Amino acid sequence: MYECPHCRRKVIPWYQKLLVGPQRFSLCPACKREFGVSRLTWLNGVLCGLTMIAMVYFSRTEGPLSYSILLVPYTAMAVVHLAWVDLKKKL
Repeated sequence: MYECPHCRRKVIPWYQKLLVGPQRFSLCPACKREFGVSRLTWLNGVLCGLTMIAMVYFSRTEGPLSYSILLVPYTAMAVVHLAWVDLKKKL
């Protein structure tokens, strides 16, 4: 659970944090106020994920292994988003 930037309660689940962006807001389950993420930290997470996806794409791996390798960058991008992207109040 993640802390709401408005009421400071840890009520935001991980999947709700993954779905917010700089222009896509969500409601806190406790106080019903909107929150999102800052553009700069969100962009860093996206660029990290795109770099990993490009590395997989250019690795020239064929067969079912190439599809399973795609799970690594997508999982890493989600971990980066959950760990380092801070939630911000919608003003």
